[in-house]
Formats: sequence, structure tokens, C-alpha cells
Amino acid sequence: MMTFRRFEMTFVALAVTVLACSLAVSYAGLLALAEAMGLPAPVRAAVPIALDISLLMTTAGAMVYRRRGWSVRWLRVGTVAWTGVSATGNVMHVVLVNGEMTAAAWIAAGIAALMPIAAVTSSGILERILVEGKAAPAPRRPAERTAPALPQAAPAQAATPARTAPARLAPAPAPGDAEPAGPALDGDALRERVLELTDSGLSQAKVASALGISRPKVQRILLATRTGPVAA
Repeated sequence: MMTFRRFEMTFVALAVTVLACSLAVSYAGLLALAEAMGLPAPVRAAVPIALDISLLMTTAGAMVYRRRGWSVRWLRVGTVAWTGVSATGNVMHVVLVNGEMTAAAWIAAGIAALMPIAAVTSSGILERILVEGKAAPAPRRPAERTAPALPQAAPAQAATPARTAPARLAPAPAPGDAEPAGPALDGDALRERVLELTDSGLSQAKVASALGISRPKVQRILLATRTGPVAA
């Protein structure tokens, strides 16, 4: 069974055959017209070449233009114009050759005029197959209507534990503020030692650290020295 692709290629081959035959007949008629016009032999072939090649250029150019998405309006106008000129030339060839227009002459003139038209028709078929022969996109099916989705409740957010302020630690006592452990001295010996270290230039904190007592006690000893005996 012949596939569509093979049938399409067969149709293209037939169109090319018709195009070649119509151009060949038109070429012969226009060449004879150039001879009847009295043109020199070396330039007679220029008449059918100029007319038929111009016709072929406009039809083939339309394929290229369509392929690239360009406008082919003026090429269409040129195709119609060159087809008319070529058909007229073929008819004039028949008239000049026969002289008297009989029924046979009219038929011959009509066939000669159809050659350029057959060439244009074949070119149009090739354009449709080779340029516009892409498969048409499948028709879109109407979108099925679906019920609107119900709004979903937002997921409950996990309760974030309340941030508790970190427990503030009590500041460590400064050196000499606490009652450090040390050798117990009596009141007079302790006072004499405090006075001795103080007179040597040590600070109260260093005196307290050296004697193993608190700094406030050093202050009380020094204060009591000026005011009276120190309390234990």
C-alpha cells in the first residue's frame, strides 16, 4: 500500500515533469517567434531565456520567500506579468507562422498560451507541497472544566516555646571582697601587719590578699587606726 509520503513525492515528480515540458514547449515557440521577428541567430535564444527564466525566477523565488517568512506580493505580480508576456509571445508565434487563423491555428494558439500557465501552476503546486506541506497542528481540545479547588486551611503552626531570659549569674566577688581562708591573726598583730604592708606601698586589695582577709576589713582596720581600736 502506497504511503502518503510516497504519494506526495510522486505528485512532486509529476509537477516537475509538467513544469519542464511546459517550459520546453514555450521555449521552442518563443525561439521560433524570435526567428520570425528577424533577430540574428546568435541572439534568438535570448528571447525565450529572458521570458521563461524570468517566469521561473518569480515562481521559485516565491518558494524561498515563503520559506523565510517574507512577503511575496511583488513576486506574485511579476509572475502574472511574465506569464502574460510569455503566453502572448507563444500566441504571436502561431499567428505569424500560420498567417491565416483557422480553427486548427486557434487551437494551436490556445495550447501555446497554456504552456506558461501550466508552468506557473506546477510551480504553485510545488510551493504548496515543499514549503507549506508541514503537518498542520492538531486542533486543541477545549479544556475540561474542573471544580474549583476548595481553599485549604493553613496548617497550624507549632507553638514556639517562649523564650526565657537566661539566668543571670551573680558577679564573682572582687579579689579581697570575700573572706579568704588564711592564718588567723589577733587584732594587734593583724593591725600591725596591715599598717606595715600599707606603708610599704601595697594597695588595700593586695594587702587583703596577702593577709587572707577581705578588703572591707582592711578598710575598717585602717579607719579604726585613725579613730580608735578595731572591732574584731
